Amino acid sequence: MRTFEDINADIKASIEISDADALLRLAEELDGLETLQSKGAAGRAVGWALYCRGNFSQALDHMRRALSIYESIDDCSNIANASGAIGSVLYSLSDYPGALSYHNRALALYEELGDRRGVARTLGNIGNVHAITGDYQACLDHLQRSLKLHEELGNPSGVANLTGNVGNFYNLTGNNDLALEHFRRALAIYEQLGDRSGVAFVTTNMGNAYWSIGDFPAALEHFRRARSISEDIGDRDAAARVIGNIGVVYEGSGDYPLALEHFRRSLELLQDIGNRSGAALAVGNIGDVYFRTGNYPEALEHHYRAMAMHEELGEPRRVAVITCKIGNLYNSTGDYPAALDHYRRALTMYEDLDDHAGSAEVICNIGVVYENTGDYEVALDHYRRALELRGEGGNRGFTSVLHSNIATTLLKLNRHVEASLLLEKQDVAGIDDPTIRAEYHRNRATLSEYEGDLEAAGEHLHRALALVKNIGARAETADYHKALRDLALKQNSLADYVEHNNEYQRITEEVNGRDTATRLAMQAKQREIDAREREHAQHMAVLHSTLPKNIADRVARGETVNDHYEYASVLFLDIVGFTAISDIIPPGHVVHLLSQIFSTLDEICKGHRVTKIKTIGDSYMAVAGVPDVLEDHAQRAALCAADMLSALNALVISMPPELGDTSWIQDVGEIKVRIGLHCGPVTAGVIGTERLQYDVWGDTVNVASRMESTGEPGRIHVSEAFADALRSAPYHNFTLTERGTIDVKGKGAMMTYWLEGA
Repeated sequence: MRTFEDINADIKASIEISDADALLRLAEELDGLETLQSKGAAGRAVGWALYCRGNFSQALDHMRRALSIYESIDDCSNIANASGAIGSVLYSLSDYPGALSYHNRALALYEELGDRRGVARTLGNIGNVHAITGDYQACLDHLQRSLKLHEELGNPSGVANLTGNVGNFYNLTGNNDLALEHFRRALAIYEQLGDRSGVAFVTTNMGNAYWSIGDFPAALEHFRRARSISEDIGDRDAAARVIGNIGVVYEGSGDYPLALEHFRRSLELLQDIGNRSGAALAVGNIGDVYFRTGNYPEALEHHYRAMAMHEELGEPRRVAVITCKIGNLYNSTGDYPAALDHYRRALTMYEDLDDHAGSAEVICNIGVVYENTGDYEVALDHYRRALELRGEGGNRGFTSVLHSNIATTLLKLNRHVEASLLLEKQDVAGIDDPTIRAEYHRNRATLSEYEGDLEAAGEHLHRALALVKNIGARAETADYHKALRDLALKQNSLADYVEHNNEYQRITEEVNGRDTATRLAMQAKQREIDAREREHAQHMAVLHSTLPKNIADRVARGETVNDHYEYASVLFLDIVGFTAISDIIPPGHVVHLLSQIFSTLDEICKGHRVTKIKTIGDSYMAVAGVPDVLEDHAQRAALCAADMLSALNALVISMPPELGDTSWIQDVGEIKVRIGLHCGPVTAGVIGTERLQYDVWGDTVNVASRMESTGEPGRIHVSEAFADALRSAPYHNFTLTERGTIDVKGKGAMMTYWLEGA
C-alpha cells in the first residue's frame, strides 16, 4: 500500500490538470488508510472531481466535509486549500459574496503560512470574482499580482491560467488585440503541458475574442474545438458554455433556428449542473433570437427573466447588457421614450463600470432613436461619439455598423461627398452579419443613384434584398422592394415597377397587421411582467422580513435550506422576573415593553453581525457564525452579550402617550437579564410552509440554553468550550472568572465561567 504522502502528491498533480478520473481513483485508494487526514484528502479529491465534471452542488458537500475534518485536526495548510476550493465552487454556483469570503480566508492563511504558490492561486481566483461583479480595477490588480507570483515561482500551469484570465480581462474591456496576445501565450503553455482542460478553456476565450472582432469563421472553429475537448474530458459546464457561444455565432450570421437550438441545449445543461450565471446568459440569448425573428413579446419575457437572474446574482455588467437589449425592443416597436429611458439607464451602468465598449454600444443605440425620429444632426453626433469611444481598431462588426449608420445619416442630410468617402473606407467583406452588409449595399445604391448610375443602384439594392430575404427580415424586405419600385419608375420599367410594388404592398399589409398585433401583445406582456414583478417584490419583502437575506434568496430560488455548521456560537437571553413585571402593568403595555427591549437587542446584533433567530415569550435567541461563516464567531457573540447587558442597564422605558397611565415604570426598576453562551456544531434550516422560520438545532443550542437558565441576573454565563474559544481570540482581551463545576441537565457536571469584561 502506498503512503499518504505519495497519494496526496498525486492528488495535487491531478487537481492541477483537472483529471477527474484520476482524482476518483486516488480517493478510493485513500479510503484504505482510515485516518482523519486521509478522509479529508479523499473528500477534497472527490469534490474536485465532481467540480471538474460540473456537479457543483455535490462538489460543495464534499469540500465542506473535507474542511470540517481539517478544522477538527487544526491542519492550517489544508484548511486554506479546502477554503479556496469551496470559494471556487461557490463562484461556479454564482454565489460571489460567498466565494470572496472563502477565498479571502484562504488568502489570509496562505500569507500566514508563507505559501506563495497558494497566495498566487488565490489572488487569481479573487480577481475572477471581481471581474464578474464589475470591479475591473480590483480584478486587474489581483490578476497581475497573481501572474507575477506564478512567474517568480516558475509555475507554468499557474502562468498559463493567469495569462488566460488577464486575456479575459482585456477581452471584457474591449482590448481585443491584447486579449488574443495573452490567449495565444496561454495556449502554447497548456499544449506544452498536455493540459486538455486548459486548452479547452483558452480556446473558448480565443473564440470569444474572434467573435468580438467580427471574425465568425475563426470564432466557430475555436468554439467547435473547445466543445470537442470539453465533451471528451467530461467537463459538462465548459461544454454547456461553449455550446451557447456557438449559438451566438449562428445568431450573428443569421441562422436563427440553429442559434435557438444551441441556446436551448446550453440552457438545459447549465440548469442541470446548477450554473445560474450561465443559465441567465442562455435565457438572454434565447430572447435575442426572438427579437431577431420579430417575436417581441417572447423576447421581452426572456430579457426580463434574464435581467432578474443577473440582478439576483450581483452581475452589474450583465444587467446593463440586458437593459440595453430591452431598449432595443422598444426602439424596434416605435416606443422611443421607453427606448431612451432604458438606454440612458444602461449607459449610466456602463459608465459606473468604466466600460467603454458597452458605453459606445448604448450611445450608438441612442443615435438610432434620434435618427428614427428625424433628428439627424444629434444622431450623427452620437454615432461619432460612439466611434471615438470604441476606436477604429475595435470590434469590426460594430465599427462597420457605426460606419453604415453615419453614412446613412449623411445621405439623409444630403452630404453625399462625406458619405462616399466613408463608404470607400468601409470593409464588409469579412463581416458575416447579413444586416450590416445589406445596409452597406443600400448606401452604395443611394450614392449610385445620386451619381446617375441607376443600373449600379439596382444591383446594390438587389444584393441587399437577397440578404434580408434570406434571414426572413420581412419589414426590411418590404423597404427594399419599395426602393426597387421607386428606382423602376425612374428607369421607366413598368414590369419591374408592378412586380416590386405588389410585393411591397403585400408584405407591408402583412407587417402592419403583425406590428399592430405585436404592439398589443407587447403591452399585454409588459402588464403581465409588471404584475409578476410586483408580486415577486411583495413575496421577497415578506421573506426578507422573516429570514436572513441570503437565506431568503435561497428559499426564493426553491432551495431546501438545511445546512451544517461545524463552529458557531449560540446566545440565549431571558428577562428576569418578567412574569411578575407583566402582572403589575396593563396588558396593552406588555407588547410595547417587549418591543422596546427586543428592538434594542436587534440593533446590537446587527452591529456585531450576529443573527437573531427568534423570541419565545420574554426570551431571546441569537447565533454568530450562521448563516455567514465567521472565524471570530465567539468574539462577536461575547461582545454582543456584553453590549446587551450595558444597553439594558441604561434602558429608559418609554410608552406611547395614547396608552395612558405609565406610573408603573417607577415600580419596575432596572430590566435585569440572564445571558448564556456556548459554541460548537449546529444545524440550521428553514421550517414551515405558510409561516417560514429560520431556526438552529443541536446539542450546542441545548447547552447554551442551560447556560442561560443556570446563570444569574445581570451576568453572562459561558461554557468551558466557549471560554477556550475566547482565550484563543487574537484581537480582544476577555475577562473570564471561573464559576466552578455545576450540574447541567442532560450533560452532567460541567466547568463554567462568568464573562466579566470584553
